[in-house]
Amino acid sequence: MAKSQLNDTLPPKTISFPEDNIEIKMTYGMLAEILKIIGDGENAIEVLIGDSHTRDLVIRRIFTNTKEPVLKVEDLVSSYDIDLDPLSVDELIAWVADHVTHFTISTVKKTQAVVQKYEDKAASLNPSKNGSED
Repeated sequence: MAKSQLNDTLPPKTISFPEDNIEIKMTYGMLAEILKIIGDGENAIEVLIGDSHTRDLVIRRIFTNTKEPVLKVEDLVSSYDIDLDPLSVDELIAWVADHVTHFTISTVKKTQAVVQKYEDKAASLNPSKNGSED
């Protein structure tokens, strides 16, 4: 099985399948490509588990050996050329879901803090309607 464990901190950068001599690294480019396929990071787990077409596209994108965006489905590696057993694919999907979910939640938390910071500053710039009353 894969050398990956889901945890409360950062997801592991790589996932390895030693029996198949495969190591996959999550980069920003790959994450961005995966998010384009999934469409919504909030529902990543549901989509990856429940939508076999999307799951297949994500797996095929991961195994398509290019650092360039893949614009056409025809340019993705064939599912039949991916030499990975189904149990390893489950591990890979969990690893992808971990990255997408972590990125989505982390981004939301960080941007909420930014929004709050500027809402507080904006509120202090607006005088109250009744002078000293807030």
